[in-house]
Amino acid sequence: MALSREPDRLYPQTSLAAHVVGFLDELFSRFDVLVAEAGVEKIKTIGDAYMAVAGAPEPRPDHAAAAIRLARG
Repeated sequence: MALSREPDRLYPQTSLAAHVVGFLDELFSRFDVLVAEAGVEKIKTIGDAYMAVAGAPEPRPDHAAAAIRLARG
């Protein structure tokens, strides 16, 4: 077991980066669920940014309310 922790000790920045990437992956997966439930369209993710739009590509009269529901979770 001690051997598996050795890279964390030698390269703490790599371990931190892996944790951040894992955290963002989990967070964006949760956003994907919320987006689907709200009927909003995911546009893309760039680094640590998540872009979504309500009312596109199909117009909807409640686009602003849908975006707010998504923001509130």
